[in-house]
Amino acid sequence: MPHHYDGHAGLTQSRTLADYAPLRLMGLGLSAMLVPLGSTMIAVALPAIGSDFARTPGELTQWLVNSYLLINIVALGPGGKLGDHWGYRNTLRLGQWVFGAGCLLPVVFHFFEALVLSRVLMALGGAMMVPTVMAVFKITVPADKRHRVFGYFGAMMGFAAALGPSLGGLLVHHFGWGAIFLMNLPPLLLSVFFSIGFFKANLQEEPAANFRFDWAGTLLMACALVFLVTGMKDEPLLLVPALVLLGLFIWWEGNTPHPLMNLKLFSDRSFAAGCAMVGLQNLGMYALLFQLPYLLKLLYQWGPERSGNFMTAFMASMMAASVLGGRVAEAIGVRTTCVTGSLISVAGLYWLSILTPDKDELHIIAGLVLGGTGLGLANGPSQSAAMGTIDRAMSGIASGVLSTCRYLGGVVGISVLGLLLSAPASAQSLDQYHQAILVFAGSFLIAAMVSLLLPRRLKHA
Repeated sequence: MPHHYDGHAGLTQSRTLADYAPLRLMGLGLSAMLVPLGSTMIAVALPAIGSDFARTPGELTQWLVNSYLLINIVALGPGGKLGDHWGYRNTLRLGQWVFGAGCLLPVVFHFFEALVLSRVLMALGGAMMVPTVMAVFKITVPADKRHRVFGYFGAMMGFAAALGPSLGGLLVHHFGWGAIFLMNLPPLLLSVFFSIGFFKANLQEEPAANFRFDWAGTLLMACALVFLVTGMKDEPLLLVPALVLLGLFIWWEGNTPHPLMNLKLFSDRSFAAGCAMVGLQNLGMYALLFQLPYLLKLLYQWGPERSGNFMTAFMASMMAASVLGGRVAEAIGVRTTCVTGSLISVAGLYWLSILTPDKDELHIIAGLVLGGTGLGLANGPSQSAAMGTIDRAMSGIASGVLSTCRYLGGVVGISVLGLLLSAPASAQSLDQYHQAILVFAGSFLIAAMVSLLLPRRLKHA
């Protein structure tokens, strides 16, 4: 098959990409899927870990949950940039090795410091895998198929986040908390297998030099995020230094020759709107995933298992709509699909916000199906539109920025949920939960308005 050089890091790419191998592509996505799975699966293991190591819930949350999320968010930009300069195959493989080492560490060395280091390694490995996989999607998938592929990818990521608590509970109950780390290894090895064949068939790379790490930008962003998350949870006064540091970060990134996040990307209207869409969607989705089990317990005294079964309706509808979303966008356009999907999610969350104890189970399912369907429809086209106009040479760093918006949206959503439900569990009322759901319905309504900035159709590039 003929090849041509596209000027990016020695990258050669097949001229016709009809053989972009969807199965291998989704196998490649298994690596990225492990990252949101790791962010939610550990939640159910914290009591067992705390018992083993005599640690308080606050310590566990800080060292094992918040550290994972914050390190992952901060490292996504450098991870994407590394792929552009060092090569996607090399960066993905390094990320897989680092993530795998993190999974093995707490099982081999049974002490708390090893567990903390494990979470750090998993976060760093994930920050290399996710933007690299997205960049490879952008480069190798024909433009007219990207809606579908990004839709599948978004469904996989959302499904992994929602699957985490139920899968983690099952593993901890039968095998102990170490199983939530070991279970990552089979899909990780499978992804390595798929990636070997995929890169041989589709991409050949020669690493480029001139990679410089933005230490100052990384420090500013990390401090801003720590203050932001802490301020939203416990100390509102910390929001002031968070905003100051965020302003300094933006100023620095606009003036340094080797930025952590190339803010010039946001001058592209499609990219800026797509990033905002992804952030808002994840803000609403993560908040709903964490809130709904508590709401159903308050309404119907259901336990985690039964609530989890009902959450399947949300995830199943989101995955089904993600598969259809690409085809719908090809038929009626990106903008119309994303506006429609966002408004359907608004309708679903509004329906959930009026649940009362006398409503039957069909009412719950209807709200979840509407919420998941709307999210699935808008997911793929919004990501595809964001990446569609980005130059190939910046695919990695653009993917890193887009992924940062994804996880930042989730962190902000969970933090806002904590603020809205700040009263002790015994004092929480149904009205509080209803109001919280309406707030997150507002995030989808804003997403619908942002969708108007997306292009009508994806340009074939």
